Amino acid sequence: EWLKNLNIRNLGRVTVINLRGLQVPLVSERVQSWLIETLVDLDIQSLILDPFVRAFAGFGSENDNSEVGAFTHTLDVVKRESNVSDLFLTHHFGRKDQDQGREHGRGATRLDDWADSRWIMTVVGGQRFLRISGRGVELPETALIRDENGQFRVGTTTRIDAKKAINQEAQNSLVHRVIEILSARPGLSTRQIEMALKGTSKTAIGFALRAAIESGDVVRQKGRGNAFKHYVTESQPSLL
Repeated sequence: EWLKNLNIRNLGRVTVINLRGLQVPLVSERVQSWLIETLVDLDIQSLILDPFVRAFAGFGSENDNSEVGAFTHTLDVVKRESNVSDLFLTHHFGRKDQDQGREHGRGATRLDDWADSRWIMTVVGGQRFLRISGRGVELPETALIRDENGQFRVGTTTRIDAKKAINQEAQNSLVHRVIEILSARPGLSTRQIEMALKGTSKTAIGFALRAAIESGDVVRQKGRGNAFKHYVTESQPSLL
């Protein structure tokens, strides 16, 4: 079903070999021979191995450059012996968020060094982004927009734009929360607002409070002991 949803025009030219639950270690010469024969018999021009961690089974540790190098050499041999034109290998990043332009696959760096080009897909706020870099290939990071048919097209938004939008949305939400608190409890000091928003960073609250003041929604007045009190604009006390 998922294959049909990709809207591939010539399904007869696509072969899916599902090896989930089977032990087919590429480290074995017997398995390598089987794979080469299968690719030749089917006249495969493009091979997709998904994912790396499954194909790598038996070679050792994914964090070891020498063992990963042995694996990539095996792939090169299989590709050459079977006359495959293009080989795609999917891999995952670690859980830590990585800055644009500094992404690297989980484990040994040898894998990133081996690839002729890297197709880097990331997700921010549910939005997918694609960046391609390599030998003679370059696509700046851009959004992938899914249409009503499930097909992707290239957009114009970058991951940095998306993060800025998310941060702005979060700040706007916090500004509204500050205004709600001051509407119910006029005259709070900065410290009291921080206590009312316990669990939110003081830096974020400071930015939100300044934004509310700059927009004119909140005013700040000096009270006793030089402490500043904050009021929603329509609830501020008269100075007369």
